[in-house]
Amino acid sequence: MRKRLIFLITFTAVAVLLSAYFMAFAKPMDKVAICHYNADMDDGDDLWVAIVVAASAMDAHLAHGDFLIDDLTPCPPPAAP
Repeated sequence: MRKRLIFLITFTAVAVLLSAYFMAFAKPMDKVAICHYNADMDDGDDLWVAIVVAASAMDAHLAHGDFLIDDLTPCPPPAAP
């Protein structure tokens, strides 16, 4: 019984220390700003919305017509003349 208690306490302490270590040194997820086309909205001006997504989701958004936002490419996009 005593060995089991010592094992549980040791296991718990190691788990807590490992969690704290990985949380302290985890790399923050890279994010990108995207102008996202939302076909479900009714108002024409609100069809395009600025969102921030994980960099890993960027290709999927670009594949269906969304685009990256920067100083030269605003969201919503300018109306065509």
